[in-house]
Amino acid sequence: MKDAKAPTSVDLATSSTLIVAANPNRTGLYISRLTATGTIFLAFGFPAELNKGITLRNNDAFAMTESSFSTDAVYAIASNAGQSVAVQEFELA
Repeated sequence: MKDAKAPTSVDLATSSTLIVAANPNRTGLYISRLTATGTIFLAFGFPAELNKGITLRNNDAFAMTESSFSTDAVYAIASNAGQSVAVQEFELA
């Protein structure tokens, strides 16, 4: 059975920021942009770097699927200050 954890939002910096801790019980993850300017880059298991990894631009979101599934920590970095993301994680009950 999947249970949703409490949704969160995370303000990002122009340096790598931990947005979701590693979770061996994770069964799903959804990350969406809350801001419309700049670019956000995601990395799993490693600090995020500009222009590398999963890229979120205006109105983009990331939904974890079987092919992108990971229980690693998730990091994000913003191309400019003032950006944030919403996070919803799911895990085994």
